[in-house]
Amino acid sequence: MTVKPNRNLSADSAYAAEAIAEALAKIGLPASACGEVLPYVRNGTPYVTWGRMRADHAERVAEILIKHAESVES
Repeated sequence: MTVKPNRNLSADSAYAAEAIAEALAKIGLPASACGEVLPYVRNGTPYVTWGRMRADHAERVAEILIKHAESVES
């Protein structure tokens, strides 16, 4: 999924929430890995709240992010 800017802030936050859910699925975490992935807009800025995540799932996300950052640096 390619995240694309959109002028509709509600759509931006909804799209970002979908992107997070899809990314978690691609690394083998179930949709329930986060308590809830909720899109919202506050003060004209789109946000996504991830909710609560189990520690082992958070570690998996961190591992993937670190591997990605290391590959970009190389």
